[in-house]
Amino acid sequence: MWQQDYYTAHGDNATFIAQTYYKTLAGMRQLGSGVDSLSGVSISRSMFENIVRNLLLERTDCTIELYEGAGSKWQLVKTGTPGKLENFEDVLYANNEMQVLGINPFSSLWSQYGGR
Repeated sequence: MWQQDYYTAHGDNATFIAQTYYKTLAGMRQLGSGVDSLSGVSISRSMFENIVRNLLLERTDCTIELYEGAGSKWQLVKTGTPGKLENFEDVLYANNEMQVLGINPFSSLWSQYGGR
C-alpha cells in the first residue's frame, strides 16, 4: 500500500480535480513563472482514495496514471482504467469498502485526465 501523505496533480488534471472534487479553484497554485509555469493542486491521501474510487468504479471515461520521482526524473509506476483495476487494488480496498459493496474488481482515474 502506498504510504504517501499527499499526492499532486498538474496542468489540466489539476484543474479537473479542483473543479470536480474540491468544487473550487482556490486551492490551486502555480509552479514556476511565466510561460513555463504549471498549475498544480495537492491531494490528501483520503481524497486521492476517493478520486481513484470514483474514476475507476463510477466513471468510464478516465485513465489514472501515477508517477513517482523528483525534479525532472519521473517514472510511471501505476496505471488504471475502469476495466483494469489491479494496479489500484490497494487503494480500492484501503477501507474494505469494496467488500461491503460486493464489487468484483476482476470483472474486467486522470481517458484524457490521467493523474500526473
